[in-house]
Amino acid sequence: MFTHAKRETMIITVTDKERTSEKFLIFTDGLVLECTDSLLEGKMNSSDIYGSMKIGKTYRIRAYGFRFPLFSMYQNILWAVEVDNEN
Repeated sequence: MFTHAKRETMIITVTDKERTSEKFLIFTDGLVLECTDSLLEGKMNSSDIYGSMKIGKTYRIRAYGFRFPLFSMYQNILWAVEVDNEN
């Protein structure tokens, strides 16, 4: 549960998306994030968040966790709000 301790808010631009049998993946420039439900976080809307995020759009997101390539672990998106690319 230590992965829930690291949290950050960031601005990302979605470059690609992929759905596996286990998780929704969001690709950005140099960063891959996941969007999965989490009982510990009370988050049960990952499919809604994933579906609302569009390739080429920019979002302010809140994510938790660490990237561990060996275990295919990614930071998990808690929420995402589209921001204006012009600003």
